[in-house]
Amino acid sequence: MQGEPSPLVLITRPESAALPLKRKLEARGYATIVEPLLTIEHLRRLPPLSKWVQALALTSVNAVPALSDEAKRLPIFTVGKATAEAARQAGCSEVIAGDGDGGALAGLISEHCDVKDGAILHVSGEIVRDGLDQGLKEQGFEVRREMVYRALASGGFSNELSKVWRGREVAAVLLFSPRTAEILVRLLNDAQLSRYVDRTVAICVSEATATPCRTLDWRTVVLAAQPNQDALIRALEGSIRIC
Repeated sequence: MQGEPSPLVLITRPESAALPLKRKLEARGYATIVEPLLTIEHLRRLPPLSKWVQALALTSVNAVPALSDEAKRLPIFTVGKATAEAARQAGCSEVIAGDGDGGALAGLISEHCDVKDGAILHVSGEIVRDGLDQGLKEQGFEVRREMVYRALASGGFSNELSKVWRGREVAAVLLFSPRTAEILVRLLNDAQLSRYVDRTVAICVSEATATPCRTLDWRTVVLAAQPNQDALIRALEGSIRIC
C-alpha cells in the first residue's frame, strides 16, 4: 500500500561488514538499523611466515588487516566473496573465494593445493568455527593457526534499538554466526524484550545459528539456502517482501 513504511531490518554485523550490507538492503527498498553485537579488536599483524607455508585460509574479513606483504604474495583462500574482495583490495595477488562454510573451504583448498607442498596457515580470530581445520587435517594437510583479532560481545542494546523492539518494528534480523545469535538472545532476555520478537523473522546463516534463536517466540526462523550473505539476502526477500 502506498505510504506504508519500508520493512525495518536489523543488521548485527561488526560495522566494517554492516555498512556495505546496509547499502545493499536500502537499495532494495528496506529500512535498516545497524547494531553490531560484536566489536572487533585487532591484535597484531602476522609474524614472518615459515617457508613451509604454501597458502593462507581466511574465514573472516577481519583477518585481512593483519596480512603482511609477505603473506599477500601467497595464495589466499577465503570462505566467502566479501572476504575475497577485501583481500584483493588489500593487495593480495592470488585470491580464491569459496561460497560456503569452513568445511566447503577445506574442500576448495584440497582441490588447488597438494599436501606435499607445505602447511596451510589459518589466519583467524580467537574463536574458530568447526569445519576448516578438521576438514584440512582429514585431507592430510598440516594446519597452522595465527590468531590476529578477537570479537568482543556487546553488553547491551542502544536506546534506539530497545525502542524499536518495544514497538515491534523490527521486521527481520540477519544473523551470521552462532555466537551472534547467542548474544542477541541473551541481550533480549536480559533487557526483558524477548516477548516483543513475535513479529520479527530471524534469518540465520546455518542451523547452528538458528538453534539459540529457537528458544524465543519469533514470527518464524528462516535458514538461508547457503551459508553466505547473498543467500541471507535472498531469504530476506522471500520472507519480507517490499510492497
